[in-house]
Amino acid sequence: MKEKRASTKVGSTPTVYDEFLKGFLKLECNNPSGSHKDRETFYFINKFGWGKKYIVASSGNAGISLAYWMREKAVVLVPEITPKRKIEAIHKFGAQVIVKGKYFYDSFKLVSKIAKTRGFINVSPGFVERWRGDAAISYELKELKPEYIFVPAADLALAYGIAYGFQDMLAKSLIEKPPTVVACVLPMIR
Repeated sequence: MKEKRASTKVGSTPTVYDEFLKGFLKLECNNPSGSHKDRETFYFINKFGWGKKYIVASSGNAGISLAYWMREKAVVLVPEITPKRKIEAIHKFGAQVIVKGKYFYDSFKLVSKIAKTRGFINVSPGFVERWRGDAAISYELKELKPEYIFVPAADLALAYGIAYGFQDMLAKSLIEKPPTVVACVLPMIR
């Protein structure tokens, strides 16, 4: 069964020490789709079902992950500023891509309407708790006892999931002190 084979591939990504940065890097790009969004995608597909159809507003990575796992059962809305290579990757995996609006917010405004009219499950940020899929990362980092974790973020799901995982470990007395999770967001250039 597809779900069982795939479940062993998502997560448990390597952590490597970088001499230049003097810190550890978690290689979430080693997930099957090449996207750090695989844990989130796998979480909600297991929650809602593999036989369903899904839609997501994405700037690229969530769309790539959804397309990889759901193929033709996925629709991805992306803004015009999405890099062509990301759109091509989504197409390559078999999902329908709709390029609508100049920026992410423009695509995001349309996703609910399309989800309702086509009967798709909307897995865009804010519609499902995508971050729950990322909580396992903190458990994989536990032994490093980090003081800080820097997380690239656009919708904050990854950072929230990691912070939640450390708070969960604190509540279970598995750690004494959680690290400070810092979300690093690039400014939007217009």
